[in-house]
Amino acid sequence: DNDRYSRLRRLLCSSESPIQLIINFDFEEIYKDKEKRVLFRQIAQKVDVVNTDLEIINKANTLSFHETKTPNLFFMNSEFLKTERFGCFSMTSNQLEKSDLFLFPERYRIDNKRENWSFISSCKLPCNSLILTDNYLNSSDETYENLFSILIALMPSNLDMDFDLTIIGDKNNFKSIKDQYDKILIKLRESFNYNINLTIIRENYHMRSIQTNYTRIWSDQGFVLFKNNRLMNGKETTVEFNSIGEFGRESSIYKTRNDELEKCKKICQVERMPDKLIGNRKNRLLL
Repeated sequence: DNDRYSRLRRLLCSSESPIQLIINFDFEEIYKDKEKRVLFRQIAQKVDVVNTDLEIINKANTLSFHETKTPNLFFMNSEFLKTERFGCFSMTSNQLEKSDLFLFPERYRIDNKRENWSFISSCKLPCNSLILTDNYLNSSDETYENLFSILIALMPSNLDMDFDLTIIGDKNNFKSIKDQYDKILIKLRESFNYNINLTIIRENYHMRSIQTNYTRIWSDQGFVLFKNNRLMNGKETTVEFNSIGEFGRESSIYKTRNDELEKCKKICQVERMPDKLIGNRKNRLLL
């Protein structure tokens, strides 16, 4: 708990924090809890205005509020605010343990005990956008097993807005991009009932990562690791999961993520032949 409070205090109160903090709760009530008093007093000192009415709740319940790449962290004791339906992370003053996913990195060893990518759902955070870069993940029918396993593990079960999904990568791929596009959407629509803005860009790009609103997932071996529910030969590796809330004295996951997203943005802006690009190129992470 002490480690959690220390990390949470730094995330919420440090000038280096990348988080846009949105608060709505009764500080006086929380101050009665001695364990939380110091943390919440520092939070109160950080913010210029603390909303104590329904204004911020009303705004945060609108679609336009969430059409942004800004990582908002909602800290609100309100039964009227349903941020996860817009792919946003929220906590109440009585759910501080929920912040652990946001505060602590995870390292997963991928060995023969694993059968697919379902294990990454244990680190799932709300999201409304995802960018996946891997030259091999969309290169053949055999790799779809990995692609769908990843997306089903990370995408939200329910969402009240469009989900932006961008896949970047190309490795001598001569399959029809339209067939790939249709096959991916048909499969995802079996699992999700919201609209998906899918974009596929065929660009030889060596970064192997998954970016969402709050997380970065990285794999040295890439994401084509499984075949027929078994780990492929020679594919043992470690997959790293980090939230954008991790930052050190001179570095941060948020900066690393933004540098990679800027490269993806430039790739996305290039005009291409129809066999190299399909989709509307819309993704909030690239705004």
